[in-house]
Amino acid sequence: RKWNFCHLWVLNDNLEFSGKWGTFFEKYRENNADLLSSNRRNVSIDEHKFGTHSSSAFRAMMKEGLIYEHDQQIVRYSPRFLEAIHEQSNSKKVYAFSAYGTPSLAEMLGLRYGSLSLKGVKERGSWN
Repeated sequence: RKWNFCHLWVLNDNLEFSGKWGTFFEKYRENNADLLSSNRRNVSIDEHKFGTHSSSAFRAMMKEGLIYEHDQQIVRYSPRFLEAIHEQSNSKKVYAFSAYGTPSLAEMLGLRYGSLSLKGVKERGSWN
């Protein structure tokens, strides 16, 4: 099924929010990023604990062994991102552990990244 103009929000099932979820999502409604997440950072794939969980096609796309990693408590994907990731995984056999695969592929494919504020979001007993 084509996603057309819908964004896909993915949330961990152990999250609590001190505000209203509708207000949280509405804040990002006009954001045109293809991938929204929090705490994106550069890491070396060789030093990542799941660095071996990627295809040779993914590794061939990397520049100097550097990848992006992000927190996955809340992530929003655009239709453009979903189509691109589908194409990469099905046709080109590009895959990687999701904590670094999705932000790295977004960067490698020239997709737009945006940052989420997790203020007021609680996971496993700690407030951000």
